[in-house]
Amino acid sequence: MSRNRRVFSVFIALFIVVSLACTFSLPTNIPFIVTPTATPLSLPPSIVETDPPAGSQIGVQQGIAFFFNQPMQRASVEAALKMDKGDGIYTWIDDSTLTFTPLQPLPADSVVTFTLAPGATAANGLA
Repeated sequence: MSRNRRVFSVFIALFIVVSLACTFSLPTNIPFIVTPTATPLSLPPSIVETDPPAGSQIGVQQGIAFFFNQPMQRASVEAALKMDKGDGIYTWIDDSTLTFTPLQPLPADSVVTFTLAPGATAANGLA
């Protein structure tokens, strides 16, 4: 084998050994340091779904369920949620699910609109 070929072979062998050595890490005495990151702020409360869905036809005395994106302060939601056709009874399924049932039958063939005023507050205090 010529000298150049031998030098080249040794160079390739060393390159492979060094490459393999660099890919396998050995345990060290250096402590693993974790840097905490800030927790993202919670989202403001919002209604994420209703049952029946918006735009549906409902019975004149049918209740409507409102699903919030997080647990809510019940009294604040009851004060902030209004229906344009009258008052109703609020029944909480859990802290993020509210059912509104009208006190009086709704007018047939009418559109019912609900408004959630800005005072509705989440259990964590966000409004």
